[in-house]
Amino acid sequence: MHKFFFNYQPLDANAAVKWGNNGHGLFLDVAGNGLGGITWENDWFNLMNVNLKMQSEHLFNGRHVPLELHLVHKKYDSGHIVVVALPVEIERTDAVTGKVERSDGSGMSGGARENAVLSDLMTRFTAATESALTMAANARAKGFPSTMEFPKVQKLGAMTSFMNTFNVSAAAPILLNGILDEATISADPEESMFFQYHGSLTAPPCSEIVTWFVKRKPLLLKQSVDGKLDVELFRKIIYENTAGNGNYRSAMPLGGRPIYLAR
Repeated sequence: MHKFFFNYQPLDANAAVKWGNNGHGLFLDVAGNGLGGITWENDWFNLMNVNLKMQSEHLFNGRHVPLELHLVHKKYDSGHIVVVALPVEIERTDAVTGKVERSDGSGMSGGARENAVLSDLMTRFTAATESALTMAANARAKGFPSTMEFPKVQKLGAMTSFMNTFNVSAAAPILLNGILDEATISADPEESMFFQYHGSLTAPPCSEIVTWFVKRKPLLLKQSVDGKLDVELFRKIIYENTAGNGNYRSAMPLGGRPIYLAR
């Protein structure tokens, strides 16, 4: 049983972070803010970004789950990357009928458990995305060219990723530890387990420099009826940005890699 330890600082109004779009995904850039990270095998890995994959890049009981959240960390003195991958099931409530459906088919009980910090984070991601879309719409209304619905800024002939400050000043700090706390202290052994293996980045150049920790059991997000937490908004943007291809890499063969359990 391999172990890793995490210690994240609260994400508050003093953090200079950005909510970004790089053409194939949405992510929160936190690099350089000293927001903590992970200790693994006596080495320290700084938290660099949090990004969304609209459909999981790992299979769970032979199926993709609707969302996979990646917490990306980099070793302080090398290019070694550690990614904590959190599979997320989605619960939706029909605004007219009140019928509740979960993507894992578990109904109202059993299955994935809701995580309050993850819900808070995704609610704020929704607000930041809607703010960026409003900026793009205002720019188009004033006659500025916009080739994509989600705005970008030209820099040195290439598209830069950042377009919108992620503002947490109007609300309580986001306690990032809470995303993993429930998993690691749960009385349910399966809730506290992660699969660990050596692999690659899932976007070019796909370098094999990554240690992956993949949560064994998914978390749960409840799509809010009032739209404040809107997973479908993220899906719409990502699929439009990628010509309908999505931003997840297809499941790859293990290639003889050993898989360990970690907690």
